[in-house]
Amino acid sequence: MTITFTLEGCAAEAFRAGNMTLHCIPAPADSGSPVLAGARVDFVAKAAYGKLEPLGFAFITEVARARLDLITDDEIRAAGYPNWTLFSATWTALYGAKGFSWDVDPDAWMIRFSVTG
Repeated sequence: MTITFTLEGCAAEAFRAGNMTLHCIPAPADSGSPVLAGARVDFVAKAAYGKLEPLGFAFITEVARARLDLITDDEIRAAGYPNWTLFSATWTALYGAKGFSWDVDPDAWMIRFSVTG
């Protein structure tokens, strides 16, 4: 089974430039890790007219569950965002309606990877 992560905006640009090594997604209370170390993950970007643009793939190096408010500035940059403000706004826009708004300090999967293509 292939896992695909969809990136938006500056995260997609960071991936294209080879400047992204971390992806964060919500971690529901009763969920197990969505990927395992060593797994291949494909990355795509949202494109015009609802299409997806392939960006490349990476191999997972580490998966950890953490509180979102514990994310560091270095981790925010590793996730492709220049600052906390843009990261938190994008997080809330993507996941807020699903109960994972930045304001509730949800658990997140911190998925580290190495880009290979």
